[in-house]
Amino acid sequence: MNLFGIGNMEIAFVLIVAGVVLGPARVVDLARNAGTFYRKARRTIREIADTATVKLDEEPAPQTVRRDPVPGPEGAVSRGSDEGAGKVE
Repeated sequence: MNLFGIGNMEIAFVLIVAGVVLGPARVVDLARNAGTFYRKARRTIREIADTATVKLDEEPAPQTVRRDPVPGPEGAVSRGSDEGAGKVE
């Protein structure tokens, strides 16, 4: 097994040194806390990935045609059109 470029012998050596320096009770607490942190981190990452996947799978909302809320008065002159520009009647 090669985890992050660290082999089995290196992991065993680090655990033995940690056991000698910290004592067996603190090593167990440290391992328990590391496991809890790892579990919470994986759960958070999985929730973020699931949320992103759901957002990508949703259908886009249909686009509606935007209309003026109040219609113009009858017989009004339109400002947005150049039709009839320059015509004199």
